[in-house]
Amino acid sequence: MGAFLGGLLLPREALAFIDVRQAKGAAGPAGASPEVASVQPPLSSQGRIERALRLTKPVDTVRLAFEVELKSSAASRRFSFDPRRPEVKRTQMLSAVGRDKTLEDLTLGWMAQAAPDARLVPDLLRTRMANSQYSKAENGDLLIRFAPTALPRDAEDLAWMASYLDGEAVLPASEEGFSSIRYRLAKPLQVSGGALRRNDQSYQLASAPQFGLSFIEAFSIEARGQIAFRTIEQSLNVQVLAVEPFFAVRSSRGPLRDKALPRL
Repeated sequence: MGAFLGGLLLPREALAFIDVRQAKGAAGPAGASPEVASVQPPLSSQGRIERALRLTKPVDTVRLAFEVELKSSAASRRFSFDPRRPEVKRTQMLSAVGRDKTLEDLTLGWMAQAAPDARLVPDLLRTRMANSQYSKAENGDLLIRFAPTALPRDAEDLAWMASYLDGEAVLPASEEGFSSIRYRLAKPLQVSGGALRRNDQSYQLASAPQFGLSFIEAFSIEARGQIAFRTIEQSLNVQVLAVEPFFAVRSSRGPLRDKALPRL
């Protein structure tokens, strides 16, 4: 199972038709997104940005109980997780409609994690946004454009793909945390035997300042590519239908950070 919620740079399952190891040699650095210069945010916004980034850092004493639905064009899956339940009942499949092996693998892989709620926390956003440019919208929202930073823990193909993506974050004037994060392919990427023409990933975030945490409440991937004269399109939509942050007691406390998963 590849990366998907919480820090995806490349949806491996959705783009299984492209061998990124061949793409690396075919495209070369010339196809990469231009670097975004690192600049300081406006002095008047530095405090807001720092508070928003602090909300993306996992809090050891806070857990998330949630219900989520995953949808593709052919199927849907819905499950719930609550770390306060007995261990064998913490994760429960609620519905399964249609057939889609990719969606099934994603769902079961997420459910099998020791701390499924970790995937809802964008815990590496501060590092991903290291190279940023800042601007203000007329309504006062702060727009942050960045070149996603690859990290040593990323798989090789994920780290390489980061250089071909543009990132954008929105920090509303009226909220304490980021409201959205988006990654998109800067331009079509020629690969061996085809081309990756679209790779859009959008995250919607909500914040619970009283718990010191922001979390992902919706996520989508739209991908399109061509190989062997065929156009292949894939989509994935994830909607958190209900979420309940709570202060964990010792019996329900677990590792919110899962180091095996790439994240935002």
